[in-house]
Amino acid sequence: MPCEVKKTIINGEPVTMILCSRGQQPKEKCYICGGPGYFLCDGDKGAGNTCDRPLCGLHAYMPNAFENKHLCPECRARKETQDVK
Repeated sequence: MPCEVKKTIINGEPVTMILCSRGQQPKEKCYICGGPGYFLCDGDKGAGNTCDRPLCGLHAYMPNAFENKHLCPECRARKETQDVK
């Protein structure tokens, strides 16, 4: 698959990215932007369940770089609110 140039805005600033990939794209689409959903949200939904919203690399927040966990914006806000208490 060829490389493609993507333009977006992150934190109010224009950003140009070059995305190169090989192989098959994920079937899931990021629930925010519709891009490839490489990650699923690991936010806690209670009773041992996770949020599982598909996320692209731009929208997947990693609270700890040493753990393979990703959060959607809603679960991130919930976690940060709980951490403040």
